[in-house]
Amino acid sequence: MILDMTIHCITFDLDDTLWECWPTIRRAEQTLFTWLQTHYPRITERYNPERLYAHRMTYTKSHPELQHNLTQIRKNWLALLAQEMGYDADMLREEGFHVFWQERNKITFLEGVQSLLVNLKQDYILGAITNGNADVYYMGLGHLFDFAIKAEDAGVAKPDPAIFQLAIDKANVAVEQMLHVGDDPIGDIQGAQAMGMKTVWVNYAQNEWQESHQPDATVHYVTDLDATIRRFS
Repeated sequence: MILDMTIHCITFDLDDTLWECWPTIRRAEQTLFTWLQTHYPRITERYNPERLYAHRMTYTKSHPELQHNLTQIRKNWLALLAQEMGYDADMLREEGFHVFWQERNKITFLEGVQSLLVNLKQDYILGAITNGNADVYYMGLGHLFDFAIKAEDAGVAKPDPAIFQLAIDKANVAVEQMLHVGDDPIGDIQGAQAMGMKTVWVNYAQNEWQESHQPDATVHYVTDLDATIRRFS
């Protein structure tokens, strides 16, 4: 029997693969801070944006069991912040998170990405696998993907094999027929390769590869993704 190695499904990481993550998060953090100034002023009287960020990072690092669920981490942190400052924890947890999350999901594709996805969808099953809490359906981009998997829903984060197995199951194709595209050498490339998927390392910053394993292909520009992906077919 001849094994069909043709690529039928392409999965994409989201943050720093299809759009820049840090500008998006920074804007969402500032939106949250401005909202807190109006609705929970005791917090912003004690914490400026830098100290508030440090407070959140300290909380995050103290809860490694929740690293796959950034939504829960942020909600729990907001509740803790409310308790410290004498506010209603449940209210701040839900309202504050919604303010942040709405802004966090206002993304700007890197130039060429949206047309790339539209073109690829004509020939491939497309999926998204993210450790973050960006939601392609909330963004109104669900029509570009056949499925989307968030770490918080999978219960594990990349590079855990289980999140990639979930993608394989949703695609309903052989693992040899799957290609994963992402920017993280460990979470994306090593994680996908461990499951037997082909990989494309998105290296827009043109960093030097530091790992012992190697991606199957590397791209430095969004415009090179289409041709690189199609070489696997």
